[in-house]
Amino acid sequence: MMFGACAVAVAAPAYAQDVSYDIPAGDLASSLDTYGRQAGREVLYRVEDVRGARSSGVRGRMSPDAALRALLMGTGFTFDRDGSGAVAIIPIRGTSSTAAADDGSGAPIVVTGSRIRGAPVAAPVISIDQTEMRNAGQTDLGQVIRSIPQNHVGGQNPGIGSGGEQLGTGDFNGTSQINLRGLGPAATLTLLNGRRLSYGGASQGVDISAIPLAAVERIQIVADGSSALYGSDAVAGVANVILKRDLDELVVTARAGGATDGGHRRYQASATLGETWSSGGLMIAGDFDHWSKITAEQRSYTSGMNPSATIYPNSKRWGGLASLHQRVGDAATVGIDGLYSNRTSTITVPYLSEGDFTIAGAQTDRRAESFLVSPNVELDLGGSWTVSLGGSYGEDKALSDATAFDSGTAYYWNTIRYDNDTSVVEAGAEGPVYSLPAGSVRLAIGAGYRSIGLTRSILTNGAETGAGSWSRGSYYGYGEVFFPLVSPGLEISGVDRLSLNLAVRYEDVESAGTVATPKVGLIYAPIPDITLAATWGRSFKAPTLFDQFQGYYTTVRSTAFFGGQNIPEGATALFVGGGNENLKPERSTNRVLALTLEPQFWEGARFEISHFDIDYTDRIAAPLTDLSSALTNFADASFIVWNPSGQEISQYIDGGYLFDNAVPGPFDPSNIVVVVDNRFQNVARQRVNGIDIAAGYGLDIGPNDVIAASVSASAVRLRRQLNPNDPFTTLSGTLFNPPKWRGRAGVTYTGERLTVSTYANYTGPLEDVRPASTIDGLDSQLTFDLTAQFRPGLPLGLEFEVAAINILSAKPQNIYVSHYTATPFDSANYPAIGRFITFAVTSRW
Repeated sequence: MMFGACAVAVAAPAYAQDVSYDIPAGDLASSLDTYGRQAGREVLYRVEDVRGARSSGVRGRMSPDAALRALLMGTGFTFDRDGSGAVAIIPIRGTSSTAAADDGSGAPIVVTGSRIRGAPVAAPVISIDQTEMRNAGQTDLGQVIRSIPQNHVGGQNPGIGSGGEQLGTGDFNGTSQINLRGLGPAATLTLLNGRRLSYGGASQGVDISAIPLAAVERIQIVADGSSALYGSDAVAGVANVILKRDLDELVVTARAGGATDGGHRRYQASATLGETWSSGGLMIAGDFDHWSKITAEQRSYTSGMNPSATIYPNSKRWGGLASLHQRVGDAATVGIDGLYSNRTSTITVPYLSEGDFTIAGAQTDRRAESFLVSPNVELDLGGSWTVSLGGSYGEDKALSDATAFDSGTAYYWNTIRYDNDTSVVEAGAEGPVYSLPAGSVRLAIGAGYRSIGLTRSILTNGAETGAGSWSRGSYYGYGEVFFPLVSPGLEISGVDRLSLNLAVRYEDVESAGTVATPKVGLIYAPIPDITLAATWGRSFKAPTLFDQFQGYYTTVRSTAFFGGQNIPEGATALFVGGGNENLKPERSTNRVLALTLEPQFWEGARFEISHFDIDYTDRIAAPLTDLSSALTNFADASFIVWNPSGQEISQYIDGGYLFDNAVPGPFDPSNIVVVVDNRFQNVARQRVNGIDIAAGYGLDIGPNDVIAASVSASAVRLRRQLNPNDPFTTLSGTLFNPPKWRGRAGVTYTGERLTVSTYANYTGPLEDVRPASTIDGLDSQLTFDLTAQFRPGLPLGLEFEVAAINILSAKPQNIYVSHYTATPFDSANYPAIGRFITFAVTSRW
């Protein structure tokens, strides 16, 4: 195994006998040096890898391997041993279930799954670093998240069909939003270096592809409820994008590629410049990314559509990122991160089966622009205590500008714009409070204020038809305690390690009420090879500003429209739909059980299986699922008001922003005999449970040659209840929803000059349960990717890469559609790109 800049703790030859250790908690590098002396072992580690990481220490008499495992517990590192007995400290890859620690450079504490430095996290953590992303041929964070089995592509992502056949999913502006467990992008919290980004659009998702991939060190995902740590939105989990630090080089990459079936010609360029000095560092990154559209005529399975219809939009994005950290004196460190992104894209929708969209159709120009500024200050108080003060301010502007044409002439214009802003200020402290035989009890406490705003503007033929501006603030406080109850040094039979983590957060959300969310995490290792973990907690998501404050509309219709029977002729119904200011937070109860195996007899191997369960209640939805039976369905009775008074009718109509009389003749309030109230309510419920599997293995096959293999899979059962009186409906394994099984496996060979990777991706079969459909469903799909990187040792550090995604060009299967303008395949699970080949050149100096 090759090590570049590294430190070596040299000692006398080591043997397998037990040794007494006394290594206090502290800096990991110092702890490893002390371990090397006390164990009589040669310890190798990269200084830049372990910089700032902390260890809980180890005390007691035990074997050298047991002591090193205890020393590395919760640090994000493991070790490998060669035949001479020397050990190499290496990061845990791919399936790490530990928290990352402060990097010691003045950046915010980058911890995913815990606010306590170095604390092990009970819930599994999916960790993917940039090396793995490059090995997989991935070129932006959108591709990365769409490859993760726990994530569902449906929601806001490029190429998602926007027609009614797609059941609520759609591509509003070409952005990429993570959607863990298929609960919706708004139920997953996305962070940058532990800080919130601004929402995008009306649904409160976050565009993760706005972050330049060249600046990313890794992404960590905890697919478990995390509101006790992070607050609203972390129902399905949290994704934390961690930026590179202490970069001392200039890296420039140019990439070009395209789909072999036509379209999606892609051109990318990126540059990352890093500079460090004795007390800090600066990184600046910029990128440009452009791809062309895919039209229906370029794919065989869309032959029934108008040939010029867009099935995958074009996109042009450019952006930049800067990250600075600077130590001031002996105790203070300041830092700031800044991000900017600008994206434009266009789609065309012809209304006829043939001919250009300008004959009859529409074109929509979309734009997404966002920025974030996140400063922070950290003070070292001594005694391993730190105090931090940080904040962030971000904006996201999403625009959709549609123009409709008839006979070559534009006749209708509609512009929708959503401007979001988010501001956060937070203070926290973390450090040890009590010493136990197994280590220090550590406490993290903090408080803060968060404000979000949304401004909507709708212009129809130049006239304002839907303006609104809303905001909400929330105050919060949190606390987390980590108890190391048993460590290997205590030599307790049947208990190698035992730790407990308790967290709670209290949040006062303006206009939505107060919420308290606790979480408990327990880790138990009977022997070093086996770790059992469990979590229980509650999470929440505040109502979106759009759902709560958009206002409601009223419409007068005949009672027959709602299935009315035996009602006098001429009687009418008042329908009420839209927003509801009385909405309250959605809530969930989350549970995880996990088993991790790291057998000592099989060094480099790691296996993990976990069971998850989410009971997501008070989900916001329009409660009436079938308006044609609203007056006869007993389950809908609580949303029906019979024989309303004249005063009640006036209150409904006067309180709405729009009134429409959809029955013949003038409006007569005395004819209204019933009110059908279908405004958003906290009525729906979702149950999600299943199993996640992850495995990894690394093997040295030569002095400079390594083979690494990984497997990840997720089996999910997703059910929905739209009304408390309705039965549950199974969504998983049906069109446009998460498949019951999804998996990914890969093998990578890395040598001194060459890296070759291959991946297999599996999507399970899907049923078509739509009543009008003429097919039963879709078969499973298996795709393969292949990437090769060559480093010939040329001047300027030139590297060459070729990648083939979906190398066998697997295609989506057709589904039943009711109209030729609808997308005739499940674009939420099967992309239209097909085989995609790219070539890249990278230079480092």
